[in-house]
Amino acid sequence: MIKRKQPTIHAHFMKVTLLCFVSLILCISCKEDVYESVQIVVQNRTEDSIHITLYPKSEYVSGNLYRRSEKGGGYTRTEYTLPPNNDGYYNWSEVLFVSNDLDSKPYDVTRKVFDSIYIRLENTDYVIRFSQDTVIGYVENIFSEHATWHNIIIEDELPTNFKRNPQKYHCYRFLIVEDFFSL
Repeated sequence: MIKRKQPTIHAHFMKVTLLCFVSLILCISCKEDVYESVQIVVQNRTEDSIHITLYPKSEYVSGNLYRRSEKGGGYTRTEYTLPPNNDGYYNWSEVLFVSNDLDSKPYDVTRKVFDSIYIRLENTDYVIRFSQDTVIGYVENIFSEHATWHNIIIEDELPTNFKRNPQKYHCYRFLIVEDFFSL
């Protein structure tokens, strides 16, 4: 008959210590960090589609694309068309830039990234020209601290295989509204 050795107190202590250590590591790795950002958004609230042309500063440009985020995420086009969005639904907006600085003001971010922004109503010759110090064809200037911005907070989640990835977007929307057109 073979006698089995009884585990020693030391071996039992080591197993419990190892189990506690692994549990602690798992708990720490499951901690959720909420990624927060400020988004600069243009929203079309007219009856027609609008064509937007962005003129970013040279440090944000690569060819005919520009960097749309401080964090990275690649480059995107400088021209696009937005369909009409009369009822204000979020999906028909265009994010112009994403900043990691939660204390930044939307007009400061716009000034930092863009020299000017042109907006043309589809099927017309009407063009709105926003620049750092002037605006033509619109009552408010997107670059001005006096411009009206509509701020909403959107909470979202980008799931991964092993953990939740909560996101919180501070969206500053600049609305293009026909009532603000000026001749």
